[in-house]
Amino acid sequence: MSSKFKNILIGLLCCLVVACATTSTIEVSSNNIVSLNDAPAIKFSTSGWAHTNTTNPFLLTPDYLTNAMLGVSRMKSGESFPNQGPVIPIKLNPDVLESLLREKLSSKSELKVSKETINNRVVAIANYADGVKNGIEYLLILDGSLVHVLLIAERGQYFSDGRNVARKVVETINVK
Repeated sequence: MSSKFKNILIGLLCCLVVACATTSTIEVSSNNIVSLNDAPAIKFSTSGWAHTNTTNPFLLTPDYLTNAMLGVSRMKSGESFPNQGPVIPIKLNPDVLESLLREKLSSKSELKVSKETINNRVVAIANYADGVKNGIEYLLILDGSLVHVLLIAERGQYFSDGRNVARKVVETINVK
């Protein structure tokens, strides 16, 4: 990866975190279950990846955010996705989630958006290419809020491992 691309990615990530990050009490159990206590309070498995001390977005990484980064954000109707993304409508359903991902990621190459039932919830899933990295994003409705799980990782083992961690987050996420 070129140093210019890394610097742009790190700068973008820092702006994203500063722009919409909130901090609150974070509890992590010995079996890697994290509890985020700000509203809506949720808990899920981190699969042992290191994490930041912000809760919205809550970031996970295997190695200082350089090769893989997984973010978990909670948003409410009327809010926009970061970086001038689409506004979250009042009425949320699986078709709306799928549409939001298509709109948000319309500029990505190799974009594939679908729906899948995970842990008795219909989840919208997007897979795409982003330069030398791959991305996968999940949207689901939890306790009236939109939960967004985002993975961006180097192709190969980092993406493969990250995809498993992201899936585990989505499978285990629940209201606290």
